[in-house]
Amino acid sequence: MEEYTEDLSIDQKLILDELLAHVEKRTQLKPVIQYSLPAFKITNDVVIAFDITATYLGLYTTDNESIQHAKGRLKNAIFGVTSIKVDRTSREAIEAVKDICDEIIMRYRVFNSKALIEALDDKNPEYSEQAFLKLMDLLEENEIADIDYLFLLRHPKRNYISFGIQLLSKSLKYDSKNKYDGYLNEYFELLNLPYFTTIIEVIDSCQTWIRYKPYMKQTIKNHLKTLDISYFKDTQQDKIKVEIEKILQL
Repeated sequence: MEEYTEDLSIDQKLILDELLAHVEKRTQLKPVIQYSLPAFKITNDVVIAFDITATYLGLYTTDNESIQHAKGRLKNAIFGVTSIKVDRTSREAIEAVKDICDEIIMRYRVFNSKALIEALDDKNPEYSEQAFLKLMDLLEENEIADIDYLFLLRHPKRNYISFGIQLLSKSLKYDSKNKYDGYLNEYFELLNLPYFTTIIEVIDSCQTWIRYKPYMKQTIKNHLKTLDISYFKDTQQDKIKVEIEKILQL
């Protein structure tokens, strides 16, 4: 690595170190010099490499799809078939390059469940969303013991709650080894929150509970019949009533 960095300014080294650290944290890989540039071998076929000069920061990758996606996100960038060059003094551009790296990493890396769960808390919402989708896929074939459903369902952030609802619904569908019955009370607690979208999501997920836990049908129906929705707008109340009626008809 020294052969590449020895002629760089302090500022250039700081930017490069930031990008290398970002990818290393995501992948647990160490950068190497490839094609005379600091690079990460994401898979046998996919590489992420960086170049930095006095005027630009360059990202090079064999993943052409990410290059195409970036064209709508980066202004004043120079695009090649396998490269993007941006103003190295632009913080916005540097963060965009990180996001592009995240897209490549999430698309091609094989993650263990623990890494994906940690990624749910990532500051890049697109990265956390991709981690969530990969967890949803994994749950179709495996129980993921590391998922802390209580943490997700009790979280103050609504996107965490949504992750918890959907992941638990997936587990109800595909995991016959665990009962999950105790989590129903957590669902009922969510119905007390003043969040319209959360209420709709919880009620909708009750269909999954009833389908895979039919002995809980009457408990769910009884609770929904007594649900207080008076603090919502009239139009929201109407929508909630429609969703509740769907459950009561099951």
